[in-house]
Amino acid sequence: MSSTGSTVKMGMGRLGLVALGLLLVMSAAWCGPVCAEELRLMTYNIRNCTGLTGREPVNVTPVAEVIKKQAPDAVALQEVDQNTHRNGNRNLPKELGESTGLKSFYAPACSYDGGQYGILMLMKKEPQAQGNIPLQSRFPELKEEHQTLQILEFPGYVLLHTHMARKERVRLEWVKIIDEEARKYDTPVFLLGDFNTWPSTKTFNELQEQGWSSLGPEDA
Repeated sequence: MSSTGSTVKMGMGRLGLVALGLLLVMSAAWCGPVCAEELRLMTYNIRNCTGLTGREPVNVTPVAEVIKKQAPDAVALQEVDQNTHRNGNRNLPKELGESTGLKSFYAPACSYDGGQYGILMLMKKEPQAQGNIPLQSRFPELKEEHQTLQILEFPGYVLLHTHMARKERVRLEWVKIIDEEARKYDTPVFLLGDFNTWPSTKTFNELQEQGWSSLGPEDA
């Protein structure tokens, strides 16, 4: 499991950053007026709360402790089961919300093992609107590549959350969908998640060419 976080300070027509990890922001939105606000954002692939190996018994407590220590305004969690046989039919979105004291918003990507598999956003605030866009592969041999794009709208900014595909040609398809969705807004748009990629890949280069910028320690 790995987690990253960023504190984002937003003011009228500008975006200042004090960051701890990797997140992305649509730079085209920086010039839009937003309410003065500071956001602490975090992304964390929790592997269904089964530890670093992904093989340990399900245990929500260590994950919740990491999140509470960082005290984010919003944390994007990937690889989250809801009522599957493999996790003992436990409702992890509900348990994680209760354990952290944050509001829980689950976005299932697919049905799996008697329940659902997807991504989860835990937040201090309720969004004014939310939605999910299915992400699937058009390549027949890669039909197992299916995820979702979670969209959460707030006054002054938008959070997008996803778990990118393992294969780059599928990721490049999804980048186009994500970018099209982001450009519907005239406020800052933040993309959080597990991108399954590195800065030297075509996926990352494509994101940069479309106007996305990474928020990391170098921005502090």
